Amino acid sequence: MHPRIELLIFDADGTLVNTLERSYKRDCQIITELGGRVPSMHEYKSTGVRGDWRKFYESFGVKDYQRALSLFYDRLDFEDIEAIPEVLETLEEIKRRDIKMAIASTNKDKSRVIRKLELTNLLQYFEAESIHSNPGSKVRAIKAECLRVKANPDFTLFVTDTARDIWYGKRAGVRTAGLINYFCFDSASSITEAKPNLLLMNIRGLLEFI
Repeated sequence: MHPRIELLIFDADGTLVNTLERSYKRDCQIITELGGRVPSMHEYKSTGVRGDWRKFYESFGVKDYQRALSLFYDRLDFEDIEAIPEVLETLEEIKRRDIKMAIASTNKDKSRVIRKLELTNLLQYFEAESIHSNPGSKVRAIKAECLRVKANPDFTLFVTDTARDIWYGKRAGVRTAGLINYFCFDSASSITEAKPNLLLMNIRGLLEFI
C-alpha cells in the first residue's frame, strides 16, 4: 500500500523536458574551446556531479569553470525543444486526479524555466507561484512549495533524473522518485545508488503509485 500523494514536485530538464542532447552538444563545444577533453555521452551522464559546476567542468579538464558556465548560459536556445514522451499525457492524468504539481529548478533565471514549459506545452499544468527557481539549492524550493500549499512532506514526492536531486529531496524531508531512461542527465547506477523511494523507467510509471 503506497501512501497517498498530495503534491508532486518535478525537476524540469531531463525529467519533463528533453534537453539532454542539446546540452551535451553545447557543453562539448565549450569544453573544446576551453582546452578540455570532450566526453562521450556515457561519461557526460556518469560524472555524478552536474549541478556542482566546478567539479563538472574540471572533470573534463576545464580550469575556468566560471567562464564555461557563462558560455553555457549565453548559448541557451530552447526554440525547438520538446516534452519527453508520455509527459503531457501523464500530467493530464495527474491533473484529473486533482493532485497539486510544482517545479523545482536551480536555474538562476526563472523566466528560462517558464519559457521551456511554455514551448513544450507544459506550462498549463503549473501555477506561476508553483514554479521555483533557486540557484543555490532545491531544498529551499521544495520546502517553500510544501509550505505554500500546506502539503505534508510525508505525502510529497519529488521526481527527478539525478542523484544530486534525490539527495536534495531527502534533505527537504520529502519522498523521492528517480527516473532511469535515455533522457536523464545522470546514469542509472548513480540514481539507483542514491536510493530514492521509487525507481521509474518512465514518467508514466508514476501513475501506479499515486
